[in-house]
Amino acid sequence: MSRIWYDTPMIFFLILIAFIGLVMPFPKPNRFRWLRQHHAHRGLYDELHPENTLGAFENAISEGLGIECDVRLSKDDKVIMMHDPTLKRLCNIDKRLDEFTYEELQSLKIANTEYSFIDLETFLQCVDGQVPIMIEIKPTSQAQKIVDMVYHQLESYVGNVSVISFDPRIVAMCKRKKENDRPVGQIIEVHFKNQTLSIWQRFALTFNIYQRYSKADFVSVNVDLFPFYQWMTWFGVCVGVWAIRSKKMLSQCRSNNIAILEKEAL
Repeated sequence: MSRIWYDTPMIFFLILIAFIGLVMPFPKPNRFRWLRQHHAHRGLYDELHPENTLGAFENAISEGLGIECDVRLSKDDKVIMMHDPTLKRLCNIDKRLDEFTYEELQSLKIANTEYSFIDLETFLQCVDGQVPIMIEIKPTSQAQKIVDMVYHQLESYVGNVSVISFDPRIVAMCKRKKENDRPVGQIIEVHFKNQTLSIWQRFALTFNIYQRYSKADFVSVNVDLFPFYQWMTWFGVCVGVWAIRSKKMLSQCRSNNIAILEKEAL
């Protein structure tokens, strides 16, 4: 009995060390220090300058903010700056984005403003290295094609760029790109209520168990969940937060020296 009691703390300690080694990215605090600059979520958008448009991106640049953005493919395989898979919310058109060519998308007006859709090439020309960029790649059947096209266009781009995704398979795709020397991040969310996933998948995605496979350089979590992942910062890992929707929330993050990777328009 005494032998078991003596060994129990050591067993728990070893399990804890194994867990940390399994889920935690390798610390690179100096190499990716610029990641800690604030990034405006889908650009610094408002009613006159909708999300993921030139207006929202130019607003962010003028404020010295980095830019988080989303990409999807058009019908003619152009990388388009767009969050949703459909045009319903922004254009009141109940069709998928990939049913339109880039030329057709350019003829549409977003949210009844002067702005239309732009592609990644136009976006990169707009930013031109002035502020950091964070590109989110969505988990779709076209993910590998999008990864290939994004990194192809980034080859000649001079400036700080990171790529992020909710899907560890996409993170791994990015990390496997031989020409990639840019940071890749894993977005973490609680998945326990997601009925489309198995129990193991819910657990693994929530606690970043796929880290040893994806080899993410940093993680980004919902600001409400940050207390559960704050321990990673003790080891020098860059842990960012997203869904900052109030000045009070922003102030709390600043006072606690939290990396703000995405910030809603305030």
